[in-house]
This record gives sequence, C-alpha cells and structure tokens, in this order.
Amino acid sequence: MAGLVGCGEEAPPLDKNAVARGERVAVNCTPCHSLKSRALNVGPPLNDVIGRKAGTFPGYEYSPEMKASGITWTPEEIARFVQNPIEVVPGTKMALGPLTPEEASDVVTYLRSLKR
Repeated sequence: MAGLVGCGEEAPPLDKNAVARGERVAVNCTPCHSLKSRALNVGPPLNDVIGRKAGTFPGYEYSPEMKASGITWTPEEIARFVQNPIEVVPGTKMALGPLTPEEASDVVTYLRSLKR
C-alpha cells in the first residue's frame, strides 16, 4: 500500500474500483463515524483521518489507550487497525469486526478519495 505523498508531490490516481469497494465496506462505519464531514458522532469523523495523530480529534472522548497509542493515521496504520482494532490498540472503543486485508486496503483507498 502506498504511503503518504510528500508536500508538493501529486498523488497517484486512485483505483476507482477500489474506491467503490471501499465505499461499500465503509457504509458499516457510518453508524458511528461521519465520512464526509467533520461532525462528531459516536466516534470521530473519518473524512480527514489520514495524517491525524490518534486520539486527538477535538471534542471526542477517546479511550486512554488510544490517546497513549502514539499512532499517526497513515494509510498503513489505518489498514492495520481496521484488520484487528483490539489487537492494535487494546482498550479501544472501536467495536468494528475485523476486516480482511483486501477490505482494509479498499477502505483506505476510499478514505484517501475523500481528501481529493
């Protein structure tokens, strides 16, 4: 999975099929997370999660474990987390069932599409 694009670099085009698959999987996130706004819900919004330090979205009460995780939400970290949230951050409030590596990659591609 590609890393973050540096300042001044153009992001490579996203696979439109992966974006569509990721959007279908991400629908399962919407009971708790907003995807296209910065609105708080049961969980913090995901539309601008890439590059954010875990446990820092203003106004959301994170678990102490998430605040102390030291994670910055790179595409790789997001994919790792959604595949097994409780293993990556024991004590997380995230109730998502684990995603397959393919689903995780597609969700990350979808989240990346929201930033464009």
